[in-house]
Amino acid sequence: MKIYISGPITNNPRYKEQFAEAAVKIKELGHEPINPVNLQCVLDPLTTTHAEYMALCLPLLGICQGIYMLEGWQSSKGAVQEFWQAWSNDLRIFRRLEEVSICGTSAI
Repeated sequence: MKIYISGPITNNPRYKEQFAEAAVKIKELGHEPINPVNLQCVLDPLTTTHAEYMALCLPLLGICQGIYMLEGWQSSKGAVQEFWQAWSNDLRIFRRLEEVSICGTSAI
């Protein structure tokens, strides 16, 4: 299962570490993590707007079967937007990694 990682990035000095840790754990559970922080490999965070990031993030979410919400996601404009897209498209919504492990694994 492809699982998109969502959470606060703006004003969060630990976001890279938090997203990376979640990606490792999701992969260890047998799923494919989709980490939007990796977009910074091709986009400059200093010149890319929030709207431009979301124009890429929401389609990435669209190829996933689930979304993992990092702690504090409710305070993030983008994460809230991702949550509602996931909810409206009937994706599995995970708030704890234990929930991911319960859903089983699928071939990547």
